Amino acid sequence: MDLTTMKRRTTSGLLDDRIALAAAPDLDARVYDELAHDRSALVRRVLAENDAVPRDVLVELVAADPDLAEVVALRPQAPAALKEPLPVTEHSPESIDVYSADRGACPAVRVGLQEARSTYTSETLGEAYARLTSR
Repeated sequence: MDLTTMKRRTTSGLLDDRIALAAAPDLDARVYDELAHDRSALVRRVLAENDAVPRDVLVELVAADPDLAEVVALRPQAPAALKEPLPVTEHSPESIDVYSADRGACPAVRVGLQEARSTYTSETLGEAYARLTSR
């Protein structure tokens, strides 16, 4: 399907088309961007759960629908600031690796965050990072 057809489907009245596009793994970023502003909360929710959505679109999605901040925060590619309020135990190893890279964490902090993830602590990712970097 070409970009013009995909963009037309994002604005069509067919909810099923827009949901399918929001879940698709390999779309042009402009299509994801349009879906971030979709009138349907369900389309926006499906988009927020899609690991293929680029970081800048995730930021835009949360700006357009703040209720999706927690869902977006669990995406590995989400910006560090969106990830920090959630418990460290809710993040995937990949999400923590991306967070560590975003923060420029040294190897010891990276390992410490991964260890914190497996401890079942109620500490947020941001709190764990602050604890590990305040030494």
